[in-house]
Amino acid sequence: MTQGEPGLMSVPDMSINADLTTSYESDVGAMQSDRSREDPAKLTVPSLYSRGYGLPPGGGILPPAVPSAEPSDAMGGLVESGVTLDLMGRGGKMTSVRRTFCLFVLFDLIMMFILWVIYTQLIGDTGYRAFEKQVLEFSFKTSLFDTVLMACFRFTFLLLGYALFRLRHWAVVATTTGLSSAFLIIKIFVYDFDGTGSSTNPLSYCLIIISFVLAWVETWFMDFKVLPQEKKMEQRMSQGTRRAYGSTGGRYDGRYQRITDDMQSVFTEDHPFYSPLGTPEGSDDEDELDHGDPRGRGVGSKENDYIRLAKHCYDILWTYIHSPESDWKLETGTNDEVGIVHSKKIKGVGKVFRTKGVIEMNARALFMDVSYNPEEMPRWNPTMKEARILQKIDDSIDVIYNVSAEVAGGVISSRDFINVRYMGERNGYFMGAAMTVNHPEMPPQKQYIRGVNGAGGFVFQPHPEDPENKCKFMWFMNTDIKGWFPQKLIDANMSKVGIDFLGFLRAHVKELQQGHTQGGTSRQPS
Repeated sequence: MTQGEPGLMSVPDMSINADLTTSYESDVGAMQSDRSREDPAKLTVPSLYSRGYGLPPGGGILPPAVPSAEPSDAMGGLVESGVTLDLMGRGGKMTSVRRTFCLFVLFDLIMMFILWVIYTQLIGDTGYRAFEKQVLEFSFKTSLFDTVLMACFRFTFLLLGYALFRLRHWAVVATTTGLSSAFLIIKIFVYDFDGTGSSTNPLSYCLIIISFVLAWVETWFMDFKVLPQEKKMEQRMSQGTRRAYGSTGGRYDGRYQRITDDMQSVFTEDHPFYSPLGTPEGSDDEDELDHGDPRGRGVGSKENDYIRLAKHCYDILWTYIHSPESDWKLETGTNDEVGIVHSKKIKGVGKVFRTKGVIEMNARALFMDVSYNPEEMPRWNPTMKEARILQKIDDSIDVIYNVSAEVAGGVISSRDFINVRYMGERNGYFMGAAMTVNHPEMPPQKQYIRGVNGAGGFVFQPHPEDPENKCKFMWFMNTDIKGWFPQKLIDANMSKVGIDFLGFLRAHVKELQQGHTQGGTSRQPS
């Protein structure tokens, strides 16, 4: 299943986009650091399942339900190893967003100096004499060397505050911007534009304007990017020390279904993907999680990492299904029969969208067709350009690659996604859960921007009025297409994505039913 570009492209994958993290990589590392493991043999990708309503290879029984994973203490290793402090930028490595800010401050200084040097060569004097008049014979009314000094002032205090002392307050950047603005305003009234020939040398205007703009950009960057992101990371890491990645603490109802008020997963902006860890050479022990593979070989450590994440995603999807209805806010639509979209804000994850609709087809048959034929989806879903399986772990878990189609004539380019999927049945619900991972066979592609899918997926439930011929369909999605599009803009279009996909799915069902009516036979899995 794949995901495309929300609001702008349909995101028809069984996964959901949100940012996945280094925190989880460290989590898995902590759980496995004391284990030795055998270097996994790469599983080739056989053709998975053919189209039709047949069963997965190996029999007529769907993969068994996965028991809910309980929170672990694996995140505790993060605190002991100092990773938490590193992420917060206090002792150890600086966060990438803070490093970017420091580089921008350096750019401010270099930019102002270069513009000033060019300016000195265009004021009528040449060579050293131009610098001598601007620096040694400095005059507030006729020299712009003080704009360079002001850039030096910003550079010095901002790096002292945010690189050396790792301050987490806006006071320093507010002070430098305030003083720079006051200085430049005074400069405008005092500077002799006519006497210095500024009418023939527009760089005098540019120096003042650019200095003013850069100072305010630094304030915006620190106050709206660096500090909020680091605060979110700190909150997620602190919660991660009390429970495992993406675990859901909460209460249980009478059926022992996990219900939660805070389904926060541990994500960071720096590292949105999860990659299975490597295996130490010479390892003899097999990881305790052995899902088995179709060829009878034991599953290696990398595959076990995919299995853990797939099960985790499956449990989150189950939690979403049974989340209290009062938690969901109506986005568009009137009823389930036609199609309706709700959303729910989850702290640290963002908006999760839930699309619901009734499809006139057997729940199990539709689940099998959609879940086990991902390569066929681009044929009936115009917002998807490509879908293929990169690696099959077993009959219920695989890693899939998909590419969304361009939107608006290429204004929004294609995105690609890599997701680990888990497909199975639990208590009458046919579920296909997925979320973003990395895979060695598919590094980031130059022609595509790589999007991120958080935990979610497709759910098919037999309709109580006509379970044989109708089903209730749900799609939980949380998409980040990356690039320069603000997440708020993406969220605003997600409702249309869900309703559009319902239309494509219903059209596909009609096509299947017409094929059967006209004597077509469903193809069974090979």
